[in-house]
Amino acid sequence: MHTNPTEDFFKIREVNILKIKEAKENGLKVVGIYCTYCPQELILAAGAIPVGLCGTKEEPIAAAERTLPRNLCPL
Repeated sequence: MHTNPTEDFFKIREVNILKIKEAKENGLKVVGIYCTYCPQELILAAGAIPVGLCGTKEEPIAAAERTLPRNLCPL
């Protein structure tokens, strides 16, 4: 069976949301984090699941780039 990688990529978010819901229903804790600003090891050590809250957009923010480095998360 041949799948379209582009379609699969766009379905990832939907699949992940369902997996998070399933984890919560099974009693697992879910912790929302932004990029790498939180040590995921602490969340995992606490028996929880780290979930990225980033909108996955990579568009630059011109006003922010006047002060912050360009390689930071746009969020």
